[in-house]
Amino acid sequence: MEPVLQVRVARPEEWLEREWLVANGLGGYAFGTVGGVPTRGYHAPLVAAHPAPRGRVVAVQHLLESARVGADEVALSGFARTDGPAPWPDLERLESFALELGLPVWRWRVGQGVLEKRLAMVHGANACVLAYTWSGPGSLKLRVQPWFCPRGQNDALDIPAAQLDAANPPVRGGTWRDEAAQTWRVRRETEIARGYGGEGPVVARGAAELQLEAGQRNFLILGEHAGDPAQLFEAESQRRRELLARVPRGSAPAVAQLALAADAFIVRRPGDGLRTVVAGYPWFTDWGRDTFIALEGLALVTGRHDVAREILRAFAAHARDGLIPNFFPETAGEPVFNAADSTLWFFHALGRTGDHALVEELLPGLRAIIQRHLEGTRFGIGVDPRDGLLRQGAPGMQLTWMDAKAGDWVVTPRRGKAVEQNALWFQALRLMADWTSEDSFAREAARVQKSFNSRFWCAARGHLFDVVDGEHGDDVSLRPNQLFAISLPHPVLERARWRNVLEAVRGALLTPYGLRTLSPDDARYRGQHGGDVLARDAAYHQGTVWPWLLGAYADAQRALDPEATLDLEPLLRHLETAGVGYVSEVFGGDSPHAPEGCPAQAWSVAELLRILTTRA
Repeated sequence: MEPVLQVRVARPEEWLEREWLVANGLGGYAFGTVGGVPTRGYHAPLVAAHPAPRGRVVAVQHLLESARVGADEVALSGFARTDGPAPWPDLERLESFALELGLPVWRWRVGQGVLEKRLAMVHGANACVLAYTWSGPGSLKLRVQPWFCPRGQNDALDIPAAQLDAANPPVRGGTWRDEAAQTWRVRRETEIARGYGGEGPVVARGAAELQLEAGQRNFLILGEHAGDPAQLFEAESQRRRELLARVPRGSAPAVAQLALAADAFIVRRPGDGLRTVVAGYPWFTDWGRDTFIALEGLALVTGRHDVAREILRAFAAHARDGLIPNFFPETAGEPVFNAADSTLWFFHALGRTGDHALVEELLPGLRAIIQRHLEGTRFGIGVDPRDGLLRQGAPGMQLTWMDAKAGDWVVTPRRGKAVEQNALWFQALRLMADWTSEDSFAREAARVQKSFNSRFWCAARGHLFDVVDGEHGDDVSLRPNQLFAISLPHPVLERARWRNVLEAVRGALLTPYGLRTLSPDDARYRGQHGGDVLARDAAYHQGTVWPWLLGAYADAQRALDPEATLDLEPLLRHLETAGVGYVSEVFGGDSPHAPEGCPAQAWSVAELLRILTTRA
């Protein structure tokens, strides 16, 4: 049975708080509110992905849609306009919204019947297909007016008039009516709440008109594609059915939905064809750390081992100075290596594949990486010869996953020997020992383990230090990073201390949606993640809840007690809110833990999917 995620709301206005997203396998996407009013600059039925230096551009900013049967006219979408009367959707007439095969389906009550709208992206192309079906007596007349604001997706909304004049990408289907250009200024509330410029112009120069008889389906295509729209729509539906065929029989309905969500993050970059992972929609690009943490959930548990292999090969080919890239710029430039852990997460992801042939292929590069870590490499990343522990740190740099930076302010620098870095370093050494059967790796791992258990245990607090030998000595902050000393396949922490660590984390950091990044008892704790850029960055890793950390918590819990369970119902219910069908990047640290950040985040989806498929 094909999965259906039916969304329910208590008030029609809540349709404007729900967001949907469909990706095209290139990093491009269609994105909007269910209620049809754009509240972000990223809300657009077609954001096209192009090779650098263009990157992702807003090809069609919005569709103003209305349907009429006889004298009954229903507005399906609208604007928050600042320079005149604002067209607004008739939200009371939106009977239902659901994801079917992960694709959005709206059903609007018009006259005595129902107008159904479906949307799909053409996989591997910058094109969006809209399918409209009328079920009711008489004829339905549909008017779809595309509005444009041509710009890079991250560019300012308030574009100059000359740039606006250039907008006129193709729209195919129905009968096109040229009209005198209309220019409106539109307000996007979410951008304003996030501290960005939220107003700017949009332009329209015509509309497509479609007439549907009872039982008839008609199509529109946005973007450059000459294919038959009915065939394109069915091809994408069939591609999704084939993805679901890889899901183990008997899986919970949420597993199927998350497997479809996982597919959105696996992309092939335009231009260079690099197979990679988009860290989050709409604004993130491909980040190495996120890719390797998410890879098991996105590709391995969904039966796409060939994709995992291709991604790992692609990143390995860009290794420099013993480091795997942290991210690839979207518009121009060389890969960026500003992370101390991306490389170590690469070892972990490779280990999870169980792909011996791939390990053998990459082994020369893996040896070189280990050697450079032993000798020292960029950003102060290297082994301390006195104890074998891995240290990192450079002025103005944020090198761990807690990487918030506001201007010159590195919010959580964590310079020194970070707890999860050394858990991952131990893991990498143990994996190399397994892959090569060489005693040198096993001896180095044993040295790390001895030093780790001697240096990281904070007896006064009953948990692990977050950083030792830091800028201000040993850091006693209670953070979730210590879980990786238990949760990885090769745990570095001695078993006698596992329960203490888990109890400390459970007591202060566990929430229904993930783990707080700092204990509420800490003076630096920020319980809300919202406001402008500075406020968000200040809270990002100082109490904000991250769902992806539940993966490490679940693994650590199972390592201690194989019968332990974890309540995932709040996160599963979250699939019907915020980014429908996806899991948000972060949540507020304090109740009610409002979802924040990207509404669709790769490692949030991947780790929830991984937990669900491995807990049985």
